Amino acid sequence: MVNGNEKVTVTGLYSGHNDRQRLEIKVGPSSSDHLKGFPEDTLEYNWKFYIDPDTKLTKDFFHIHQIKLVNEDESLPLITFSGNGNNNHQLFQVQYNPTGSQILILYKINWQQVVGKWLVASATVKYSVKPTEGLIKYQLKTLDGHQLFSYTNKTAQTLREGSGGDQWARPKWGLYRKLNQQLDRARVYFADWSVVKI
Repeated sequence: MVNGNEKVTVTGLYSGHNDRQRLEIKVGPSSSDHLKGFPEDTLEYNWKFYIDPDTKLTKDFFHIHQIKLVNEDESLPLITFSGNGNNNHQLFQVQYNPTGSQILILYKINWQQVVGKWLVASATVKYSVKPTEGLIKYQLKTLDGHQLFSYTNKTAQTLREGSGGDQWARPKWGLYRKLNQQLDRARVYFADWSVVKI
């Protein structure tokens, strides 16, 4: 739920694919327009999350937050909070993919530094095809205010070129991962969402 009564979508096993697992809360096509990022909109997102320490990673994708663009190549998210690695080198990463073909790592930290504790995330995104007019601002803190990550880009491309004027962005929170025989049960908890168009 967003603001207590907004319509969002909860999805489970990813239909059409048997190699991945999805359990998410997301803004969907039937959600209110003030939850969607249309061209020239600026939205603020806030939430808390907790990753269970027993949650395992592999080299395959594992996302717990995404901003996806609708009415373009929706297979590649614009921004993700992701886990990546193996038993010897596990990372929590913030990834940015402005063009759909170029993943940039905005931030990375050892996985053990983010599991087993509640974290506070905030983001401000202005949606624009023009890099000179877009904005991305992300922060990640512990509950006691210790800052783990802060990133601001005032010239960010946040919508993709060549997708027409009906492109819009939607946030997603939850678990989306590729299935692998090495994986076991994963637990990620979320609280205190807010989405505000400013």
